[in-house]
Amino acid sequence: MSLIGDDGTNMSYDNIQLKRKGNLSYIDSFDIEDVFHYTNIESLEKIILYNSFKITNCKYVNDKTELDYSIALIERLFNTKTDFKNISQKGMIDIVNYIKNRFEESYVLSFSVKDDSLALWGNYSEFEGYNLNLNINKIINKFDCGSVYILSNYTDKNDDYELIQINALKDSISVCSGRVIYDSCKQEQIIIDIFTTLDDFYRKTAEQNIQLYKSELICIYNELANFSQLFKDPCFEQEEEYRIIFTVKDNLDVIKFKKSRGVFIPYIEIAFRDDNNKTKRGLPIESITIGPKNNMDIAAKGLRGFLRSNGYKAYLENEIEYDCSENVIIKKSKIPLRY
Repeated sequence: MSLIGDDGTNMSYDNIQLKRKGNLSYIDSFDIEDVFHYTNIESLEKIILYNSFKITNCKYVNDKTELDYSIALIERLFNTKTDFKNISQKGMIDIVNYIKNRFEESYVLSFSVKDDSLALWGNYSEFEGYNLNLNINKIINKFDCGSVYILSNYTDKNDDYELIQINALKDSISVCSGRVIYDSCKQEQIIIDIFTTLDDFYRKTAEQNIQLYKSELICIYNELANFSQLFKDPCFEQEEEYRIIFTVKDNLDVIKFKKSRGVFIPYIEIAFRDDNNKTKRGLPIESITIGPKNNMDIAAKGLRGFLRSNGYKAYLENEIEYDCSENVIIKKSKIPLRY
């Protein structure tokens, strides 16, 4: 018996399609091609130099209520709906614990679908930073081609961290990406759809050894966990966030720590490389926008020089040569700030 396929199966909940490629699950957002990462100049420098992102454990992100929000929503729907007669209270406890464990193991790379947001400039760069425009379809294709790596804690003969291909770690790392869902009605319908699938699973396996179908059960748990990490309180809707979430098992020696405001914060580092040569840059950057308070002309020229020195074909927005699809266009924010 197979209720849910593990490999290559496309699931649909409330008309939102969850697709799979290897160990990457992603919500197919047909209307999204470009995503934007707002950051300060220090972080931008490291992203460009190393073609990588340092990605923080989700328990240490700005909104500390995210897990509580998703768990409360799931528990409320289970307790108020009477349609799920085959899901026991113990089954519900197992689900909640599974999702909590997933959050403990998850690292979130955040983008926005808004290309020039006053609120995001203020939140992440004090209006003076930069935002990187990346093509999400190219990012997904890089996972598919095996061009995405995680940095281990072991070093090679040159004292550089060893790169481990994400696709080679299917049992230890899973990846989920998609646009964050703020609509509470849509969140509820997705949970109800998954509960319906789970209830049907328990009904069909009621007289059988559940261990025989554990992989099927874990697939359903994973669907709920994936979506739970894309749910946010509607009050954050103005962020219009897009996420790539890496779930890392603790048997991998890849967790690093950074210091911030008196706290040691766990993170992982994910590197993007050329599809044919892992020593070459591979971030699919379309453009970089300079923040609204950075009005110096030398900021754009300095960024162009920095990008070119690191192998990018960078051009200012008003330069003719930027037509080539491989070029990185340097733009200025259109927000008119007077201070």
